[in-house]
Amino acid sequence: MPIKSGEIGVEFDQPKREWSARLSRPTVNLYLYDIRENANLRNFQPQYAANGITSAARKRPPIRFDCQYIITAWATEIADEHRLMARTMQIFYRLGQIPPERMAGRLNQQPYALATQVGSPDKLTNPAEIWSALDNEVRPSLSLLITLAMDPWAETIEPLVQQVRVNTYQAQPVSAEGGDSTQLGRGPFNVEASSIGGMVRDTNGNPVPYAKVALKDTGFMTQTNAAGQFRFSGLSHGTYQLQAWQKADSKKTEFSVDVPGDQENFNIHIKVDPPADPPI
Repeated sequence: MPIKSGEIGVEFDQPKREWSARLSRPTVNLYLYDIRENANLRNFQPQYAANGITSAARKRPPIRFDCQYIITAWATEIADEHRLMARTMQIFYRLGQIPPERMAGRLNQQPYALATQVGSPDKLTNPAEIWSALDNEVRPSLSLLITLAMDPWAETIEPLVQQVRVNTYQAQPVSAEGGDSTQLGRGPFNVEASSIGGMVRDTNGNPVPYAKVALKDTGFMTQTNAAGQFRFSGLSHGTYQLQAWQKADSKKTEFSVDVPGDQENFNIHIKVDPPADPPI
């Protein structure tokens, strides 16, 4: 059956007897009959994103839901219905997901691809019950599962950890009835670490992206991000020489910093080399 644009209707209605009696053209209907959370995709691990150099954005991952559809074809001739069902099956099996260019409205904001499963053997196991509830005659139907994401969570901004203190003890063996055991011995031995960060700017106050920043003679070195920001973590307490420069042959800006100290975020101003003249 050749299909021309506009000849076939696509509906998302409840296929009750009164509805099917009103159809005036061949129609493919997708009826949403069940929605359940996909427990296999459940994730409670928060997601973090940088929010400047002193805080981070925290948010729970979206909830994933399985939407179960019944696909049916409606036409005057049974052969036409079978052809519509066959073409529908071919499309969903070929694609495996809803193409992004076919999504409209808020579906364009989905964080994950809309994967589809067609004709799963564990879905739609008793179609007679559904058709009885719809008060319509049993007809060939195809199960379709689409997994959607719903995001009900609000984003929270939280400060970054600036100092960490870990207490450790030295274990020592102890003889006791039933065998040897261990207990906490000498200690605690305190291990403390801190973080510092900041921004590298040029002499006009503009951020300098991808500049080099280092703590002299420590092996700590990093690069500013696209916004000119940098951060060092896991620093033992003490005094460091903080250095910043743009290129290997550029003059370094250097000054002393105490960790921990009165200041945890630093603005470093460096001289930025002008771009080279284009070759003539």
